[in-house]
Amino acid sequence: MVTVKLSESSSINSLRIDKQILELDGSLEVPIQWALRRISDPNLSFTFSKEDLEEIDEETLFSAGHSLGNDEITIEELRTNLLPEEPKKSKPKKTSPKKTTTKKTETKE
Repeated sequence: MVTVKLSESSSINSLRIDKQILELDGSLEVPIQWALRRISDPNLSFTFSKEDLEEIDEETLFSAGHSLGNDEITIEELRTNLLPEEPKKSKPKKTSPKKTTTKKTETKE
């Protein structure tokens, strides 16, 4: 299920969704089909997960593309647009061993 909130710039104070009321300080879980039909609504803010986008069929994908202004959108493009970027894993720095130098001293006999 997708999480929906009223956006910070919302011009409405509440919204009835099925039998529930969404208020400025709250959030609700909604089906992905409902969310994708309303994705371009400036009053709403959505949070999607990978699992949500795995449920999409062709009709829902077309509906989402139409709402986003791209009737030929692919599932990969939709994921790129809707999912938050995954944090990049930092690679540990490779440290080279310290080089030690020894000074040769000449000895006189």
